[in-house]
Amino acid sequence: MKTGTTTLKGDTITGEALKYLEASGGRCLAVVDEDGAVIGLFSLKGFPGRSLNGDRPGETAITADDLAALACRPVREFMSKSFHVVGPLEPVESVAGRFFITAAPAPEAVLVVDDHGLFLGLIEREGITRKDA
Repeated sequence: MKTGTTTLKGDTITGEALKYLEASGGRCLAVVDEDGAVIGLFSLKGFPGRSLNGDRPGETAITADDLAALACRPVREFMSKSFHVVGPLEPVESVAGRFFITAAPAPEAVLVVDDHGLFLGLIEREGITRKDA
């Protein structure tokens, strides 16, 4: 689990959020309310066919023009409100199973929250390795 990761507020400007995303080296960031409770997940899924640097097959880099167009728009317009959440004591096998579901699209990340829904960290698919892979 990654802890100490940057979180965003719903009113964070998207251009700024993209810079945080790039700096994090991850694929997504949690969006939290004023109390630190998770309210969404911000990723490039809100921008189909785009990646930060165009290094993924079939995708092009987000351009300066894209950033300018997004400069005043808050992340809440692009965040996903559908995300996987687990508690800190969730067994690793259970978390791993969420990434390898065949009936539905696998999540980009699983958010780890405490009993009050406050963000503790996130687990990205790259952090999970299948034993039978």
